[in-house]
Amino acid sequence: MSQETKQKKSETTQYYENIYKKIELFLEPEREASNAQVDWVRLQSYWKMGKLLEGESKKLKKKEFIKLQKYIQKRTEFNTRKLQRIQQLYRYWPNAAPAKKTQEALAWTKYSEILTVSDPKAREYYLKEAISSDWSCDQLRRAIRQNLFENKSNLKRYVQGKLTKLHSLINTFWAQVMRVIDGDTLLVNIDLRFGTMTLEELRLRGINCPELNDPSGLGQKAKAFVESELKGAVWVLIVTYKTDKFGRYVADIYYSSVYESEEELLAKGHFLNQRLLDAGLAKRVEY
Repeated sequence: MSQETKQKKSETTQYYENIYKKIELFLEPEREASNAQVDWVRLQSYWKMGKLLEGESKKLKKKEFIKLQKYIQKRTEFNTRKLQRIQQLYRYWPNAAPAKKTQEALAWTKYSEILTVSDPKAREYYLKEAISSDWSCDQLRRAIRQNLFENKSNLKRYVQGKLTKLHSLINTFWAQVMRVIDGDTLLVNIDLRFGTMTLEELRLRGINCPELNDPSGLGQKAKAFVESELKGAVWVLIVTYKTDKFGRYVADIYYSSVYESEEELLAKGHFLNQRLLDAGLAKRVEY
Protein backbone atom coordinates (compact mmCIF):
# COMPACT_ATOMS: atom_id res chain seq x y z
CA MET A 1 0.00 0.00 0.00
CA SER A 2 1.44 3.34 -1.03
CA GLN A 3 1.95 6.20 1.37
CA GLU A 4 -0.68 8.21 -0.46
CA THR A 5 -3.23 5.40 -0.12
CA LYS A 6 -2.45 5.03 3.58
CA GLN A 7 -2.87 8.75 4.06
CA LYS A 8 -6.21 8.76 2.26
CA LYS A 9 -7.45 5.78 4.30
CA SER A 10 -6.40 7.48 7.52
CA GLU A 11 -8.22 10.66 6.55
CA THR A 12 -11.36 8.68 5.69
CA THR A 13 -11.27 6.84 9.01
CA GLN A 14 -10.84 10.13 10.85
CA TYR A 15 -13.79 11.56 8.93
CA TYR A 16 -15.95 8.61 9.97
CA GLU A 17 -14.77 8.98 13.56
CA ASN A 18 -15.80 12.63 13.60
CA ILE A 19 -19.29 11.67 12.44
CA TYR A 20 -19.46 9.01 15.15
CA LYS A 21 -18.43 11.54 17.82
CA LYS A 22 -21.26 13.84 16.73
CA ILE A 23 -23.68 10.93 17.06
CA GLU A 24 -22.34 10.21 20.53
CA LEU A 25 -23.09 13.80 21.53
CA PHE A 26 -26.64 13.43 20.22
CA LEU A 27 -27.14 10.24 22.25
CA GLU A 28 -25.67 11.53 25.50
CA PRO A 29 -28.91 13.13 26.85
CA GLU A 30 -30.74 9.82 26.43
CA ARG A 31 -28.39 8.09 28.85
CA GLU A 32 -29.21 10.64 31.54
CA ALA A 33 -32.96 10.88 30.89
CA SER A 34 -35.54 9.70 33.41
CA ASN A 35 -37.93 6.89 32.54
CA ALA A 36 -40.71 9.41 31.97
CA GLN A 37 -38.62 11.41 29.50
CA VAL A 38 -36.57 8.74 27.75
CA ASP A 39 -38.90 8.26 24.75
CA TRP A 40 -39.03 11.99 24.02
CA VAL A 41 -35.28 12.49 24.51
CA ARG A 42 -34.49 9.45 22.32
CA LEU A 43 -36.74 10.79 19.58
CA GLN A 44 -34.96 14.15 19.59
CA SER A 45 -31.58 12.41 19.49
CA TYR A 46 -32.59 10.15 16.61
CA TRP A 47 -34.01 13.08 14.66
CA LYS A 48 -30.67 14.90 14.93
CA MET A 49 -28.90 11.71 13.89
CA GLY A 50 -31.26 11.37 10.93
CA LYS A 51 -30.53 14.93 9.84
CA LEU A 52 -26.78 14.28 10.05
CA LEU A 53 -27.03 10.99 8.12
CA GLU A 54 -29.26 12.54 5.46
CA GLY A 55 -26.69 15.28 4.94
CA GLU A 56 -23.87 12.75 4.66
CA SER A 57 -25.87 10.60 2.21
CA LYS A 58 -26.10 13.59 -0.12
CA LYS A 59 -22.49 14.58 0.36
CA LEU A 60 -20.83 11.17 -0.05
CA LYS A 61 -20.94 8.72 -2.90
CA LYS A 62 -23.21 5.73 -2.26
CA LYS A 63 -20.30 3.37 -1.70
CA GLU A 64 -18.68 5.72 0.79
CA PHE A 65 -21.94 6.29 2.65
CA ILE A 66 -22.41 2.53 3.05
CA LYS A 67 -18.91 2.37 4.53
CA LEU A 68 -19.84 5.16 6.92
CA GLN A 69 -22.93 3.20 8.00
CA LYS A 70 -20.81 0.12 8.66
CA TYR A 71 -18.37 2.18 10.69
CA ILE A 72 -21.20 3.54 12.84
CA GLN A 73 -22.58 0.02 13.30
CA LYS A 74 -19.24 -1.17 14.63
CA ARG A 75 -19.09 1.66 17.15
CA THR A 76 -22.74 1.52 18.27
CA GLU A 77 -25.60 -0.94 18.76
CA PHE A 78 -27.38 0.26 15.63
CA ASN A 79 -27.88 -2.09 12.69
CA THR A 80 -28.41 -1.06 9.07
CA ARG A 81 -32.20 -1.17 9.31
CA LYS A 82 -32.29 1.03 12.39
CA LEU A 83 -29.96 3.58 10.83
CA GLN A 84 -32.18 3.66 7.76
CA ARG A 85 -35.27 4.21 9.91
CA ILE A 86 -33.53 6.98 11.83
CA GLN A 87 -32.64 8.68 8.56
CA GLN A 88 -36.22 8.17 7.36
CA LEU A 89 -37.50 9.85 10.53
CA TYR A 90 -35.82 13.06 9.43
CA ARG A 91 -37.00 12.67 5.84
CA TYR A 92 -40.63 12.34 6.90
CA TRP A 93 -40.45 15.15 9.46
CA PRO A 94 -37.69 17.45 8.14
CA ASN A 95 -38.71 20.50 10.17
CA ALA A 96 -38.77 18.92 13.63
CA ALA A 97 -39.29 15.61 15.39
CA PRO A 98 -42.98 14.57 15.40
CA ALA A 99 -43.41 14.93 19.18
CA LYS A 100 -42.98 18.44 20.59
CA LYS A 101 -43.95 17.53 24.15
CA THR A 102 -42.71 14.75 26.40
CA GLN A 103 -46.20 13.23 26.81
CA GLU A 104 -46.63 13.06 23.02
CA ALA A 105 -43.58 10.87 22.45
CA LEU A 106 -43.97 7.18 21.64
CA ALA A 107 -41.52 4.34 22.15
CA TRP A 108 -39.10 4.02 19.24
CA THR A 109 -40.54 0.60 18.35
CA LYS A 110 -43.82 2.36 17.54
CA TYR A 111 -42.15 5.00 15.40
CA SER A 112 -40.41 2.18 13.54
CA GLU A 113 -43.83 0.79 12.62
CA ILE A 114 -45.18 4.19 11.58
CA LEU A 115 -42.12 4.78 9.40
CA THR A 116 -43.18 1.84 7.22
CA VAL A 117 -46.17 3.91 6.04
CA SER A 118 -45.40 5.90 2.90
CA ASP A 119 -48.62 7.96 2.72
CA PRO A 120 -48.10 11.17 4.78
CA LYS A 121 -51.79 11.44 5.74
CA ALA A 122 -51.94 7.82 6.84
CA ARG A 123 -48.69 8.23 8.74
CA GLU A 124 -50.03 11.23 10.66
CA TYR A 125 -53.25 9.34 11.34
CA TYR A 126 -51.47 6.34 12.88
CA LEU A 127 -49.22 8.63 14.89
CA LYS A 128 -52.19 10.55 16.29
CA GLU A 129 -54.20 7.43 17.09
CA ALA A 130 -51.24 5.62 18.66
CA ILE A 131 -50.87 8.54 21.08
CA SER A 132 -54.55 9.27 21.80
CA SER A 133 -55.64 5.61 22.04
CA ASP A 134 -52.47 4.41 23.75
CA TRP A 135 -51.98 1.58 21.26
CA SER A 136 -49.43 -1.10 22.04
CA CYS A 137 -46.79 -1.85 19.40
CA ASP A 138 -48.72 -4.97 18.36
CA GLN A 139 -51.97 -3.03 18.05
CA LEU A 140 -50.26 -0.37 15.95
CA ARG A 141 -48.68 -2.98 13.69
CA ARG A 142 -52.00 -4.74 13.19
CA ALA A 143 -53.79 -1.45 12.50
CA ILE A 144 -51.27 -0.65 9.77
CA ARG A 145 -51.46 -4.14 8.27
CA GLN A 146 -55.26 -3.96 8.21
CA ASN A 147 -55.13 -0.45 6.70
CA LEU A 148 -57.22 1.05 9.47
CA PHE A 149 -56.62 4.49 7.95
CA GLU A 150 -59.00 3.52 5.15
CA ASN A 151 -61.38 1.60 7.42
CA LYS A 152 -61.98 3.42 10.69
CA SER A 153 -65.22 1.67 11.65
CA ASN A 154 -63.49 -0.55 14.23
CA LEU A 155 -61.46 2.20 15.83
CA LYS A 156 -61.67 2.33 19.63
CA ARG A 157 -62.20 5.60 21.47
CA TYR A 158 -61.71 6.53 25.11
CA VAL A 159 -64.98 7.29 26.88
CA GLN A 160 -66.08 8.28 30.36
CA GLY A 161 -68.05 6.30 32.92
CA LYS A 162 -68.13 2.82 34.37
CA LEU A 163 -68.66 -0.39 32.49
CA THR A 164 -72.20 -1.64 32.11
CA LYS A 165 -72.64 -5.27 33.06
CA LEU A 166 -74.16 -7.21 30.18
CA HIS A 167 -74.97 -10.58 31.69
CA SER A 168 -76.01 -13.35 29.36
CA LEU A 169 -76.13 -16.93 30.63
CA ILE A 170 -76.09 -18.13 27.03
CA ASN A 171 -72.59 -16.73 26.53
CA THR A 172 -71.39 -17.39 30.08
CA PHE A 173 -68.79 -20.09 30.67
CA TRP A 174 -66.46 -21.35 33.36
CA ALA A 175 -62.78 -21.11 32.49
CA GLN A 176 -59.32 -21.77 33.89
CA VAL A 177 -56.78 -18.96 33.58
CA MET A 178 -53.66 -20.45 32.04
CA ARG A 179 -51.61 -17.28 31.69
CA VAL A 180 -51.91 -13.54 32.12
CA ILE A 181 -50.42 -12.11 28.93
CA ASP A 182 -50.78 -8.49 30.01
CA GLY A 183 -53.22 -6.39 32.00
CA ASP A 184 -56.12 -6.75 29.58
CA THR A 185 -55.30 -10.00 27.76
CA LEU A 186 -55.42 -13.54 29.17
CA LEU A 187 -55.05 -17.06 27.89
CA VAL A 188 -57.84 -19.24 29.28
CA ASN A 189 -59.10 -22.80 28.94
CA ILE A 190 -62.86 -22.53 28.48
CA ASP A 191 -65.33 -25.26 29.46
CA LEU A 192 -67.81 -25.37 26.57
CA ARG A 193 -69.83 -27.98 28.45
CA PHE A 194 -70.50 -31.53 27.31
CA GLY A 195 -66.88 -32.44 28.11
CA THR A 196 -65.36 -30.00 25.60
CA MET A 197 -62.60 -27.51 26.44
CA THR A 198 -61.01 -24.88 24.22
CA LEU A 199 -57.90 -22.76 24.73
CA GLU A 200 -58.57 -19.14 23.80
CA GLU A 201 -57.02 -15.70 24.15
CA LEU A 202 -59.40 -13.21 25.81
CA ARG A 203 -59.38 -9.43 25.54
CA LEU A 204 -61.13 -7.74 28.46
CA ARG A 205 -64.12 -5.77 27.25
CA GLY A 206 -64.26 -1.99 27.47
CA ILE A 207 -60.77 -1.29 28.82
CA ASN A 208 -57.23 -0.75 27.67
CA CYS A 209 -54.15 -1.21 29.85
CA PRO A 210 -50.72 0.26 29.04
CA GLU A 211 -48.35 -2.06 27.24
CA LEU A 212 -45.81 -4.00 29.30
CA ASN A 213 -42.83 -1.85 28.27
CA ASP A 214 -44.60 1.45 29.01
CA PRO A 215 -42.06 3.81 30.69
CA SER A 216 -44.55 4.58 33.44
CA GLY A 217 -44.38 0.98 34.63
CA LEU A 218 -48.20 0.82 34.68
CA GLY A 219 -48.25 -1.99 32.12
CA GLN A 220 -46.26 -4.26 34.41
CA LYS A 221 -48.33 -3.15 37.40
CA ALA A 222 -51.57 -3.98 35.57
CA LYS A 223 -50.32 -7.46 34.75
CA ALA A 224 -49.14 -8.02 38.32
CA PHE A 225 -52.51 -6.76 39.61
CA VAL A 226 -54.43 -9.28 37.50
CA GLU A 227 -52.10 -12.11 38.53
CA SER A 228 -52.56 -11.18 42.17
CA GLU A 229 -56.35 -10.87 41.88
CA LEU A 230 -56.72 -14.25 40.20
CA LYS A 231 -54.15 -16.04 42.35
CA GLY A 232 -55.73 -19.13 43.83
CA ALA A 233 -58.81 -18.89 41.64
CA VAL A 234 -59.13 -22.35 40.10
CA TRP A 235 -62.11 -21.28 38.00
CA VAL A 236 -63.36 -17.89 36.83
CA LEU A 237 -66.62 -17.04 35.11
CA ILE A 238 -66.44 -15.35 31.73
CA VAL A 239 -69.11 -13.62 29.68
CA THR A 240 -68.06 -13.63 26.04
CA TYR A 241 -69.02 -11.28 23.25
CA LYS A 242 -67.99 -11.06 19.61
CA THR A 243 -64.33 -11.41 18.69
CA ASP A 244 -62.32 -8.25 18.18
CA LYS A 245 -60.59 -7.27 14.93
CA PHE A 246 -57.55 -9.30 16.00
CA GLY A 247 -59.56 -12.52 16.39
CA ARG A 248 -59.60 -12.54 20.19
CA TYR A 249 -62.75 -13.10 22.22
CA VAL A 250 -63.90 -9.96 24.02
CA ALA A 251 -65.03 -10.89 27.52
CA ASP A 252 -65.89 -9.92 31.07
CA ILE A 253 -64.29 -11.91 33.88
CA TYR A 254 -65.89 -12.54 37.28
CA TYR A 255 -64.23 -14.27 40.23
CA SER A 256 -64.70 -14.77 43.96
CA SER A 257 -63.45 -16.79 46.89
CA VAL A 258 -66.94 -16.76 48.42
CA TYR A 259 -69.59 -17.20 45.74
CA GLU A 260 -69.76 -20.33 43.64
CA SER A 261 -72.91 -20.32 41.53
CA GLU A 262 -73.08 -18.45 38.22
CA GLU A 263 -75.95 -16.25 39.41
CA GLU A 264 -74.20 -15.24 42.65
CA LEU A 265 -70.89 -14.63 40.93
CA LEU A 266 -72.44 -12.42 38.26
CA ALA A 267 -74.39 -10.45 40.86
CA LYS A 268 -71.89 -10.20 43.73
CA GLY A 269 -68.48 -11.41 42.52
CA HIS A 270 -65.48 -9.28 41.59
CA PHE A 271 -65.68 -7.80 38.08
CA LEU A 272 -62.06 -7.83 36.85
CA ASN A 273 -62.55 -5.32 34.03
CA GLN A 274 -63.98 -2.73 36.44
CA ARG A 275 -61.41 -3.42 39.16
CA LEU A 276 -58.62 -2.54 36.73
CA LEU A 277 -60.39 0.74 35.97
CA ASP A 278 -60.95 1.48 39.66
CA ALA A 279 -57.27 0.79 40.40
CA GLY A 280 -56.21 3.35 37.77
CA LEU A 281 -54.46 0.64 35.73
CA ALA A 282 -56.71 0.85 32.65
CA LYS A 283 -58.66 3.35 30.59
CA ARG A 284 -62.27 3.00 29.51
CA VAL A 285 -62.68 2.48 25.77
CA GLU A 286 -65.36 1.55 23.31
CA TYR A 287 -65.27 0.47 19.67
